[in-house]
Amino acid sequence: MAEELEFGFVPKQIVNDLQDIGNWKSRATAIDNLQKALRDVYDRSQILPGLPRFVAFLVQLVSDPNFKIAVSSMQILGDLVGKVGRDIEPQLKSIIPNLVEKFNDSKILVRSANLKVLKKLMAATSARQVLDLLAAGMTHTSWRVREEVVNAAIMGMLQHGDSVDNARAFKMLASALSDPKDQVRTVALEAMAVLGRLAGQSEMQSMMRAGLSDSQRAQVASRLTNPQLPTVNLDGIVEHVGPAGGAKPGDSLDAISTDISGAGRPRPGGYAGATAASGAGTRLPWELPSQRPRLRSGLDSLGVLDPVPDHAQPSASTSYAAYGGSNNSGGGAGPPPLVAMPAPVGSGLTPVRVGASYNRYNSQNSSHLGPEPSWGSSSPAGIASLALPPGGRA
Repeated sequence: MAEELEFGFVPKQIVNDLQDIGNWKSRATAIDNLQKALRDVYDRSQILPGLPRFVAFLVQLVSDPNFKIAVSSMQILGDLVGKVGRDIEPQLKSIIPNLVEKFNDSKILVRSANLKVLKKLMAATSARQVLDLLAAGMTHTSWRVREEVVNAAIMGMLQHGDSVDNARAFKMLASALSDPKDQVRTVALEAMAVLGRLAGQSEMQSMMRAGLSDSQRAQVASRLTNPQLPTVNLDGIVEHVGPAGGAKPGDSLDAISTDISGAGRPRPGGYAGATAASGAGTRLPWELPSQRPRLRSGLDSLGVLDPVPDHAQPSASTSYAAYGGSNNSGGGAGPPPLVAMPAPVGSGLTPVRVGASYNRYNSQNSSHLGPEPSWGSSSPAGIASLALPPGGRA
């Protein structure tokens, strides 16, 4: 007798177990079996007839209060996008509002899994469609949601810039520059830097003059003089460049715009935004190996890590070198860029340095954005000229 299936490919018992709210052990096993059932499907025609119902079922699980159920459901949703590709497009309006709500979760692993699903949705459909639906999150009552929506926009522009509508993206980011929360405004400034590279100088200045206040134009113009852009790290997480003068997330944008003496000089290693994490930090608890993890294991296979001798100490000069600075006082090219990554005290882990291969990986994030526009001098006069409205005077 053939096993009864739901959605065309899922054994009915799996669905029943997932709906047995009081039995967490049974549900944990069932969610793993659901992921396996999807991965075992090789003919997408098995999925497509029941796709709307299966998406509705997954969306309910994504909102589940159980951590494992919610995060595993987001992983399954990502797997589903990989299976059906562009056929997921009609389901975007039911998927994305639920993902927006997950950005309000305080756990970094949940927000990380959320971004990974959005990345797959952008690749399968278009960044424009996904960002248009995400834009509704900019009116959410939670500042964390608004901040993560901007981070998602940064990811979309960096990795799928060819399908971004520049004018629509600018409108969303302009509203974020007026957000009452400092963290949201700071991340919006980083997003404007990416959009500036994507749109080019002429289009960006036109949008700034039409859509920003004088003070906002000055703030964006100041950020545009720094050629460094945010990146998407090895875990798929957005990491930001520090604002000029070593400002940090949460600093007032007014303070950032007036402290321009360090424009073009990112903080050593940058700072991580609300979604930032690295290495095993974004691994799920049930994905971690039982043995003690090694700091080097995640990147050794890429050939980007060089051991740091026990006697070596990280210095500011080696950190800045990774961003195009010099390792010597004479301002020359210096040795190959290395970023020192010390191990936590008492961890027993081996310190490492990230070498040129890692820097090449980061540069690939924005390689399609084209050459850096010439935004003018980083001096006060140069920045003022970019911020002035037509016919204005410095």
